[in-house]
Amino acid sequence: MTPANALDQLIDCQGALIHALDLGDVSAVAHATAQVAQVLDLVRHEHSAVHDDKGRFDYALRQAEIAHSRVNSLTDRMAQRLHRAAQRRGARVLETYKNGGKLSSA
Repeated sequence: MTPANALDQLIDCQGALIHALDLGDVSAVAHATAQVAQVLDLVRHEHSAVHDDKGRFDYALRQAEIAHSRVNSLTDRMAQRLHRAAQRRGARVLETYKNGGKLSSA
């Protein structure tokens, strides 16, 4: 079944991205991320009234925040693992990742 509009497609793609992140499936994450990027262009160009789709816009925004949180969590965990592995080897650890906070309101 094909979604009715770009916003519905975005909701579907973001759902697939969250699912891939939860599974830890790197290739599925890459594929879903590319799909989200493509559909975001469609959403930008679709002229649906925000007030008509407010519930779906809010849902899509919550999904984006969930995906963002999952990415930060995975990045933090990976950084901790790398830090511990480097310490066990006696290697110098560079602190490069900093969790910067919330999604911008762009």
